Amino acid sequence: MHALRKLHTALRPLGVLLDIHPEPQHAVVEIRTADQTIAVGQVDQTQDIGEIASARAALRQVLAEGLFILERELTFDFVRHFESVETWLAYRAERKSRGTIADETLARSRALLAQAPGELCVRGGVRAAGYRKA
Repeated sequence: MHALRKLHTALRPLGVLLDIHPEPQHAVVEIRTADQTIAVGQVDQTQDIGEIASARAALRQVLAEGLFILERELTFDFVRHFESVETWLAYRAERKSRGTIADETLARSRALLAQAPGELCVRGGVRAAGYRKA
């Protein structure tokens, strides 16, 4: 919440704060081929979900204090596309991703990609909101 108060102070009158963060839910892992999409599991993002809930509580607090006014918000799916399980795992390692993936999800993904050309997709919700300085 301290950071939001600092942002309020730093913004000029009628300045806008853009807040973009994932929805507090587990990302869905899918295999997409030319003719179908198969859900194979999820990424357990319990730790991230807790942090998102805390951030939203802080935002609700500064809104209740009248520091910002919600102008617009929307949610949308954000999909990451990977050519293989290994490409996805390398991406996660590079980004130091914290969510965990069940071994069954990885094994099923590999098996499905071995059967037919396709891609591994990770789909999660994102919320974007614009707030005007009050």
